[in-house]
Amino acid sequence: MSKSQRTPWWGELTLEVDQLAAWQLGPLTLWLRRRPHSWRVTEDRDLTQRSGPARRITSPQASDTAPHLHRVVTRYGLAETRPRVRLTPILAPRSVVCQPEIPFILPPNAVVQAFLSTPIWVRIDTAEDGFSHQADIHQPSGSWFGPNTWQGELCYAARTHLRVHRADLAHSATQAVTPVSLSNQGEYPLTIRQVKLPVPMLDLAESADGCLWTQPVTLGSQPTGMVAIDIDPLPDDLQPRLLSPARMPRPERGLMSAITHVFR
Repeated sequence: MSKSQRTPWWGELTLEVDQLAAWQLGPLTLWLRRRPHSWRVTEDRDLTQRSGPARRITSPQASDTAPHLHRVVTRYGLAETRPRVRLTPILAPRSVVCQPEIPFILPPNAVVQAFLSTPIWVRIDTAEDGFSHQADIHQPSGSWFGPNTWQGELCYAARTHLRVHRADLAHSATQAVTPVSLSNQGEYPLTIRQVKLPVPMLDLAESADGCLWTQPVTLGSQPTGMVAIDIDPLPDDLQPRLLSPARMPRPERGLMSAITHVFR
């Protein structure tokens, strides 16, 4: 799909006092209402839906005040609100455990370029009055990832297709694609049922065709059982435009290798 066919749901807009804006972001319907001294954010999710359109609703109705079982309303009080508002797609605040639909086996000495999808959050903020709100679009479940119950990390879980051909990617405006280089330097085949991606350490960018990409990640299984991790720059052929920088700084490679479990 060409860039001209994609209208990004993110960007800046201006809201007058008492004006309502709304977005349909896959399973999430999001309303934003400006009052003289407060911002009101309403989130409503269709728990039966995993995908769908991502767009701004051109003529929103005043349904952000109607009661609903899955509706969450948040209000932010300020001395005075300002009209300019910005929506930005951002990556998850925790690592994401991607579970391929079918387990993937890497023979010894194999190197494979793969692609994994990860869910997107949305940040609403203003530069002038300090208002900021984050909402997870897909409401992913939590997952403990580690060798045991006392050593590991609380993550988000995501089921995904592990694609090995870029042409097979089905891009979504509410998910980002992470290129992952997988290698097995051990003596035995490596069965990959889950991959933990350190998405809080990745930049998120828009490619020239309007798709969302994270920085590529290299994961190499060592004979010792350790995993070498590298985070690489986005390739120039995507003509990337940075949308949101990494949430947290990246530790040194040796530290990441020592403390991080990424395959299971």
